[in-house]
Amino acid sequence: MYNESAPMNLTINLDVQQFSAIQKILQSQVNATAALAADVESIDTPVQTQAAAMVSLAASLAAIVPFLGRIATAVEKIEAELVTPPSATEIAFSFTRNKGELNMPEILPDNDQDTFFIIGTDPAGVQGSPLAPGQTVAVVSADPATVIVTLDASPKTATNGLASVASGIIASAQPPAQPNVAITLTATVSNADASVAETITDTVTVTPGAASKIGVLFGPNTPVTSAPVA
Repeated sequence: MYNESAPMNLTINLDVQQFSAIQKILQSQVNATAALAADVESIDTPVQTQAAAMVSLAASLAAIVPFLGRIATAVEKIEAELVTPPSATEIAFSFTRNKGELNMPEILPDNDQDTFFIIGTDPAGVQGSPLAPGQTVAVVSADPATVIVTLDASPKTATNGLASVASGIIASAQPPAQPNVAITLTATVSNADASVAETITDTVTVTPGAASKIGVLFGPNTPVTSAPVA
């Protein structure tokens, strides 16, 4: 009979559907062999030895069926892990004005706004990783009378091409209650059970009169004339 504890050398090269199909076929063979054994056993004594062998075969097949079921479950789990990318284990702020640099404080003119992104990083250091299933992100301003935070309904891709786990807009209040003061923004990742997975902070300083854009200004063209000859 099949001994589940005996060492086995298996090369698994089947997908879950194939394992399930084999499991069903073996189960039908178990049922058919058991039924045949019962029929043979009822014929006469000399054939009962064959009936016993069939019963033993049916028992061996029955032992293999759940073993294949466990293999199918393991293969299914491995496939799921391969399809689902690793979840982020840490997050960071990224502001558009800071050219995508992570965790870099923002200087915001008092008449302007900017986009922000929360970027996840997985254990291997890959940026743009998603949150784990059930996790959510909240971003709040320590002083909404100075810096206003508006989250996007769905995370947008950052300007540097990385996928974000949250995004939105920061804007200066009109007028800002605390100009020239670093206002803390806090991003909190919560698990499905409402427990906190991670909290990070960054700062935004609203500066009155700061330029929102820069450029080069040339005056009117002045013709170049030769100096008068003495």
